[in-house]
Amino acid sequence: MLVEIKLQVILSFNFSFDVFLDPVACPIGSYAAVGAMECTGCEAGHFCSSTGGSLGVCPNGSYSLSNWAYCVVCPAGHSCVSVSSIPSKCPVGTFSLGGQSFCTPCQTGSYATSQGSVTCSVCPAGHSCHSVVSDPVICPEGTYAGLGDGVCSPCSVGTRSSSDRSQCIACSAGHECSNPSEGEKSCSTGYYSLQGNNSACTPCPPGSYCSSTSDTPLSCPAGTFRLSGNSLLKLSSWI
Repeated sequence: MLVEIKLQVILSFNFSFDVFLDPVACPIGSYAAVGAMECTGCEAGHFCSSTGGSLGVCPNGSYSLSNWAYCVVCPAGHSCVSVSSIPSKCPVGTFSLGGQSFCTPCQTGSYATSQGSVTCSVCPAGHSCHSVVSDPVICPEGTYAGLGDGVCSPCSVGTRSSSDRSQCIACSAGHECSNPSEGEKSCSTGYYSLQGNNSACTPCPPGSYCSSTSDTPLSCPAGTFRLSGNSLLKLSSWI
């Protein structure tokens, strides 16, 4: 009987000693609710406080994986549709500055041809960008586009495209621009044009002659005349 009582006292003492030990802090990346007997690894998509006593959900635009103590901001060029998954690269035609759940589509007049873009490139002057996922295409002759326009516009009659297709400019002297898509054409002999909006070359008027297709006509000198064409005739040859 004495042995049984002593054993019972020892067992009771050991049980009380275990119960009143100081609690052990959970390691970083784990947590334990009130009354828990062990720590649990922090779940993906959640964060665990520094004390390990609570579990919170990651905010939109961030993510975490299993046993992570903190949520991480979604990196630039990526989307974090799920707070518990690895970020995904933004597809072509979209971009992300970081901290975004979804990638942002490029606007008209811009493009992104690579995955994981952090910004969309502005369509350069003299080019069209018909698709946000394709490289710019240079504007054809007779059209132009400003920076970010994304669409080539036709030049008006009497003008032509600049060499970089960024604007329409006046037709060169000695040329006509009747069809901007064909570029400028040289004036024929007996015709002229000055620099400006020239839709057609002008015939050299009677009583004048055109020494150059790009200069103002000159009056026929004394003793000569001109009816048509560009040849000067002596008066004596008609007597």
